[in-house]
Amino acid sequence: MMQGRIDVVRPDGLIEGWCWNDESPESRLNVTVLIDGIEAGSAVAAIYREDLRLAKIGDGCHAFSFVTQILPSSDKRTQNYTLIESESRRPFGAPLVVHNKEAISLDNRLLELETRNRLLTARLDELAEHDARTSSSELFSVVGEFFARLAKDIQQGEPLGIDRRLGEMAHAASKSLGLLVFPIPERPTMTILLQARTSLAQTHACLSALLRAGAGAVANIIVIDEGQAQDAVLLPSLVRGMRYVHTVAALTSEWAAAESTDQAEYILMLSGDALVSEHFLREILAALGANGKAAAMGAHVVRPGMRSAAGGLILNEGTLEDCATAGHPERHADLGAAYPAHAVSYQAAAFRRSAWRAVGGLDRAFEDDLGAAVIDLCFRLRQEGWSVLTDPLATVELQPSFGEENWISRGVGGNSRASELLRTRWFDVLVSHPPLYAGHAAVVGIPGEFKNELTAARKLREWGYSVQYLSAAGLHRDEANDLRRAGVLATVANDIGKALASSGATLVYTEDASAALDFVPHGSQLLVGLSALEHPRAASSGTGLTSGAGSSVNDLHMRQVAGL
Repeated sequence: MMQGRIDVVRPDGLIEGWCWNDESPESRLNVTVLIDGIEAGSAVAAIYREDLRLAKIGDGCHAFSFVTQILPSSDKRTQNYTLIESESRRPFGAPLVVHNKEAISLDNRLLELETRNRLLTARLDELAEHDARTSSSELFSVVGEFFARLAKDIQQGEPLGIDRRLGEMAHAASKSLGLLVFPIPERPTMTILLQARTSLAQTHACLSALLRAGAGAVANIIVIDEGQAQDAVLLPSLVRGMRYVHTVAALTSEWAAAESTDQAEYILMLSGDALVSEHFLREILAALGANGKAAAMGAHVVRPGMRSAAGGLILNEGTLEDCATAGHPERHADLGAAYPAHAVSYQAAAFRRSAWRAVGGLDRAFEDDLGAAVIDLCFRLRQEGWSVLTDPLATVELQPSFGEENWISRGVGGNSRASELLRTRWFDVLVSHPPLYAGHAAVVGIPGEFKNELTAARKLREWGYSVQYLSAAGLHRDEANDLRRAGVLATVANDIGKALASSGATLVYTEDASAALDFVPHGSQLLVGLSALEHPRAASSGTGLTSGAGSSVNDLHMRQVAGL
């Protein structure tokens, strides 16, 4: 039986309470609060409260807390707060009736004063850090007036008017940072889950970068405020066209719940510490489109001069390493093109929603370690036959609070439960993993045939091969970008035969057998035309020549290819 109630409703929008299912005490329920029938916000009831434990409400981890932007209405004497279970919409008992003209006790006033003091202190620290002297001056004037009015109100026994004070602070922040407006796309391609864990200014900068990258045209944006930066509660007053969710920790269950509310084709997980490049969204969507078997596409962190500072994650003898610093173990991997990895960082990565849901999404057993949960998700995706790639052209820059040490989850090391889960499931040397590459293939470029050659290269990548494109002529910029997004290494070579011999390719694709036959290395298989790629197993059936419709190759040529 599910039980719960709302315990606290404050004038600044804070709502607290608890709920649990006594038939499944280990589960954490996702709840929603309705104010007069209007949805005010949602949260996962997973906060520990000692009074709940003493009352034998499970292990005590069944409380919730969030701040709603729907403040008490001044033209209503009462408002009804109804607690419901988010999925079933089932209410937990009768609504809580809140009288808006109820007297505020002195204790509550002092609590509100302390809360606002912490919030304003954090804002001032942030402005000092960014050397925003003009904005700081403006905010100081608001702060002085704010506290002068609070002192006067308390002396005279008048209500604090917190909603009015919040409006003044929001106005000051708006003048300092600026208002952002995201258009609501008709048919969104992507859901962006943005982790707001640092200062208001840094999260605002991240959202500004997304706006410049065109997020408003393609994405629904959900900002998940983990409660670490107190001034982040002002985000809804500065940003239009996003959904704001306030939590108290980076709970995997809350992120999973946020993901479940949307249906766009792709999901982007992004840290509020990161600044995406202007072409980031276009690039990462193009890379996912070019790789039909890719379930995850990670990004690269770059420093000034476009030097890579962090990238895809590779498991090396039980240790997860960053390719940008440790290198890639496969000699055919090109870190200038989309390359395979064992996992990606939760700080900046996109996922194909159909694959995400096919393997069950984030495992809530990882609790508050979101990074470890994403690493686990990547390994599960690979076990089910999907590929996990990193696109070096999808770049993000670092903000001051962001360091490369945060790129790989803290759950990878130490003795946490998340760390133990990763070690047991994936990092043990006895655990087998699908290879990063099934083999190496080469595509021999023929003038005028690039479209079919690109299709062939993508198909070979879907089969798990590393692919090298060899051409005696140069490539147009768009052609080079298409190959990089598909994870294909492009090589311009005057001597195709020498380049093929040194490539180590076991499969060679061409549109014209006569142009490549003399160059095919001993023991390699030659595939001619797209129809030769219709059956995946044809490419691994041994040496010999597979010819597409319309190709004509005699027995002598076949013997030459097979090395007979």
